Amino acid sequence: MNQAGSLGPETEHYVTCFDHRFLLQGLALHESLRRHHPGSFLWVLALDDAVATQLRQLRRSRLAVLPLPSVESPRLKAAKKNRSWAEYIYTLTPFTFDLVFGEDASVRRLTYVDADLCFFRNPAGLFGDLERQGGGILVTEHGYAPEHRALEREFGRFCVQFLTVTRDPDCLGVIRRWQMQCLESCSTASIHRSQVYGDQKYLDDWPETHRGVVRIAAQARELLGPWNVDHHQRRAARKYWPVFYHFHSFRIFRPDWVQLCTGYNPRRADHLYTAYLHLLRRLDEKLGANGIGRPFVPFAGDRWWLPRLGWRLATGRASVRRWPTTLPAFGPE
Repeated sequence: MNQAGSLGPETEHYVTCFDHRFLLQGLALHESLRRHHPGSFLWVLALDDAVATQLRQLRRSRLAVLPLPSVESPRLKAAKKNRSWAEYIYTLTPFTFDLVFGEDASVRRLTYVDADLCFFRNPAGLFGDLERQGGGILVTEHGYAPEHRALEREFGRFCVQFLTVTRDPDCLGVIRRWQMQCLESCSTASIHRSQVYGDQKYLDDWPETHRGVVRIAAQARELLGPWNVDHHQRRAARKYWPVFYHFHSFRIFRPDWVQLCTGYNPRRADHLYTAYLHLLRRLDEKLGANGIGRPFVPFAGDRWWLPRLGWRLATGRASVRRWPTTLPAFGPE
C-alpha cells in the first residue's frame, strides 16, 4: 500500500502512529489533512496487526502503512521490556523519521504529527516559518495559557505534536541524539519529571544546543490544545478556527460515549469538539460499511472507573458527551 513512489517532490510528508483502538482518531487526522492540505501524504506506523489490516482494507489514498516490526531494532525491543506501553510509544517517535526516510529516498522533509491532531486550516504557513528562518527542524511550543504555565516545568516547553525534520546531516544528527535519550528513558512517572517526561522534555535545550538547525513555530495561536484554547478564544472574541487543534485526552470510552478532555476543561472550544465529533461519526459510518466496529478505549477495568469519572466531572476536570446523531458541516466553510 506504499503509494509514495508515484508522488511529486512538492508532496508534504507526515508520519504518525496508532493502534486499532485509535483508528477513528487516526482517520480523522488523515481526513483533515486531505481536506486542508491536499498535497499531503501520511505514513502510519501501525502499532498492532489489527490496525494494519484495517487500514489496508480501507485502501485510503495518499496513506501508507508501516508495520511495527519494520522499526523494531534490537535496541528498541530491549527498551520495550523495561517500560509501559505508553512509554514505549514515546520511545518510538524519534525512530519514525529514519523509518520513512529509509522507506522512500524521495522524501525531503517529514513532519511527525500526533494521531489526535485535527487540521482546520492549511498548515503551509508553518513550513513557511521554517523556510524563512533558514532552519531544518521545526518545533512547536505548548504555549500554555497563563493559568497553566507552571505545567511547563513538568511536561516541557515543547510539545511533540507537530515536529518537522529535513533530510539533512545536521538535522539527522539531532534526531540520533534524541533516539539515544529516548532509549535510555521515556518515563512518565511524576518522580522523574524534573528531568524527563516521555519523549518531549528532551527538546527543551534544542534551540540553544542546535542553533541554526532548530527553529520554533511562531504562530502560537494557530496551534491550540486544551491548555491554551480558552486563552486564545477570549482574545479572538469569536469562534476561532486554528490551523490544528490537539484533542489531548479525547477518548471514546464506551461505544456511545466520549470523554472530550480530562485534566483541562476548556469552555470556549465547543465548535472545535462538535466539528471533530461529526467528522468521527462520518468516518465511523465508513468503518461500518466495511464491517469494522466502532473502536473505543475503555477505562481501567475495575469497579471504580465510574466513580472516578463522576468525581472528575463534579470537580470540573473532565467533560463527556454522547456520540453525535446529526451530521452538520465539518469545520469552517
